[in-house]
Amino acid sequence: MINALVLIMTLSACATAIPIIPEKYALDNQLEQVNEIRGFRLTGRPDLTLFITSFEDPLSVINRRDTALLNRTSNHWTPVDQQSLFVRVSPSEYYLLILQIPAHELMFSEDISIFCMGNVLKAGSDYVQFPDYNYDLRYTIGRIYKINGLEQMRLIKYQLRN
Repeated sequence: MINALVLIMTLSACATAIPIIPEKYALDNQLEQVNEIRGFRLTGRPDLTLFITSFEDPLSVINRRDTALLNRTSNHWTPVDQQSLFVRVSPSEYYLLILQIPAHELMFSEDISIFCMGNVLKAGSDYVQFPDYNYDLRYTIGRIYKINGLEQMRLIKYQLRN
């Protein structure tokens, strides 16, 4: 009986543990890690679709999350690999988002939905979904790094892919 209780407690602890992001994504010595991106509403971008999720239960309405639908063809985002992507916040401002776990849809999806509170995107609580595929799967953003220019973006993309 005691063994069964210990086993159940161990399994439930494992189920709630946050997955460890692989070491290759520890880029603190190369990039500036930030906890959030303020002003994520991206004003002045008519090709960016913003909508409010209206299918939420009452508790979710209190903690309402807004959704930004980003399109790859319009250069709003670009995948790096199955666990990371670049997002463009303004014509010259880019960030690298590291997902908590790999998302196989990342390399093939045309659109992504990013869910955040108001106009602040936060690592650890906000997430990405893929409307082209299984919309129920949520991929939490584990880390956010600020990118300083296209050359740094190219170097990081090469480094993470190899």
